[in-house]
Amino acid sequence: MMRNRSQKRGPRIRRAVQLPGYRGGGRAGRLPSRAAAGPAAGRRRQNMSGTTPTTAFAAYGTEGGRPLRNATPRSLCAFLAASAAFGLLLPRLLFGGQDPSRFTCAPGSEYSGWCDPNALDVAVTDAVVVAPKATGLLSHAFTFVASPAVGISSMVRLRSRGTLAPDLAIYSGTQLVSFGLNSMSKKFSRRQRPCYHFGRQNETEAVILRGQEWVSFYSGDTSCGFSLYAAALALVAARGWRTQARTLSKVGGAVASIGSFLRIVGFMHWFTDVLVGVIFGIAVGFGLPTLLFSAEPPKEAFANAFGFRSQADGAPGGDGAGGLLLSNEATRPSGSAESAAGGDSDVP
Repeated sequence: MMRNRSQKRGPRIRRAVQLPGYRGGGRAGRLPSRAAAGPAAGRRRQNMSGTTPTTAFAAYGTEGGRPLRNATPRSLCAFLAASAAFGLLLPRLLFGGQDPSRFTCAPGSEYSGWCDPNALDVAVTDAVVVAPKATGLLSHAFTFVASPAVGISSMVRLRSRGTLAPDLAIYSGTQLVSFGLNSMSKKFSRRQRPCYHFGRQNETEAVILRGQEWVSFYSGDTSCGFSLYAAALALVAARGWRTQARTLSKVGGAVASIGSFLRIVGFMHWFTDVLVGVIFGIAVGFGLPTLLFSAEPPKEAFANAFGFRSQADGAPGGDGAGGLLLSNEATRPSGSAESAAGGDSDVP
C-alpha cells in the first residue's frame, strides 16, 4: 500500500514542478533524452537529476514568472483611472475651445499655425512620397493592428499564470498616457501637414479623414506604434523572460518602424514629426511600466529587454562597476547559469 500511494503521489509532484518536457505520466512524461532533443536538453537533464521541487524552481523559474512591483488590484485601478484622466480629459480641458477651421498661415495672427518646414523635411518628403492614399491607409494597419497583436501575443505566450490581466492593465494605461501627450502636442503646435502645405490633400487619406490639416506634430501613429511595442517589451522583460524579450525587440521594432515610415510615404507627416514620435513613443512605452512597476532598476530592465547585461553580472572584465555588454555566446562566462542550462535561459 505504501508503494501504491507513492506511485500516485509521483505524477502530482511532477505536475506541480512543471519540468520542461513534461507531458503527463508514463513514458511520455519523461524529460527529453540527449539523442531525441539534442545536447542542450541532455545537459538540462543531467543538471536536473537528483533535484527537489525547490531546486527545480530555482533553476527554471516559477510558473508565475517574476512578480511586478506595486501591481496590486488597487494600484492598477488607480493607475488606469489616472491614465484615462490624463489621456482623455486633460487635452479637452486645455484645448477644447480651439476651432481648427480658423487657423491660418498668416504670421502674427492669433490663429497662425506652424507652416514653414525645414530643408530636411522637404528633401525627405520629395524623395519618398509614393501612392500617398494607399500607403497612408496601410500605415494604420501596422500601427493599430500589427503592433498591438505582436505585443499582446508576446505577453500571452509567457510561461506564467495570472499575469495577463495586470499586464494588460499596465499596457492599456501606458497607451492612454501616450495618447494624451500626443493630443496635447498636436493641438498646441498647430503644425500643417505636408499634403496641405503642397496643396495635394485630395491625393491622400485626408479626403476620408476630415479635420486633419493642423495636427501634424508629432506623428500619432508613430508614437502609438512604438509605445505599444516598448510597453510590451518592458513588461515581458520585467517578468523575466529574456529570450522572448529579445525576439520582441526585433519583431516589434520592425513592425513599428514600417508603420512610421509609411506615414512619411503617405504624405501625412514630415520626417521630424515621425522622429519625435519615435522618441516619445519609446520613452513613454518603456519608461512608464519600468519606473512604476518593474522590480529591477531601469538600467537592468533596459539590459534584459534589449539583450544586454551588465558587467556586474559576471561578464568578462567586469568588476561590478556597471556597463553593458552584448549577451551572446562570446561574452557569456562558462560557469554561468545559462551555460549550465545549455543555452539561453528564461530565468530571471
